[in-house]
Amino acid sequence: MATNDVHYVEKGHSHSHDALICIGTQTLLSDTKRMRYVPEQFYLRSANEMKALFSEVPDAVRNTLEVAEKCNLEIEFGRLHYPAFSPPEHFTREGYLRRLLAEGLRKRYGLHARAEGQEFVVERIEDPRRLPTYVAQASQPAGSGASLLPIP
Repeated sequence: MATNDVHYVEKGHSHSHDALICIGTQTLLSDTKRMRYVPEQFYLRSANEMKALFSEVPDAVRNTLEVAEKCNLEIEFGRLHYPAFSPPEHFTREGYLRRLLAEGLRKRYGLHARAEGQEFVVERIEDPRRLPTYVAQASQPAGSGASLLPIP
């Protein structure tokens, strides 16, 4: 089988993928020690490119084509396909999400909050010294790049 590790569709999407990795790993493009992939190598290659890559083992390309021809997959484009999710008993989907968010605030930031309808009520803060960080960041002008919660 001839396979190709695909992270983005077009070769030119390499830089965008690199930026997305930086966002996910909370690093900067300028950081020389950050996670990175070889540029312009993880795109969806054409059939001719795959044949060239596997020129020493042409059976691999033929076997891949044989398997692909046995598959019957139809993908409907232009329509969103979300998975069906059923929350635990006694929860609405939105209510369960709010509960998970409150648990995440406690685990990650030490903010003990409970979901009440559409709002969160903060009951306790484990480390009040961190509160000025929250307030300072929340008071930054919109679009300044500040986040509401510090990223540890």
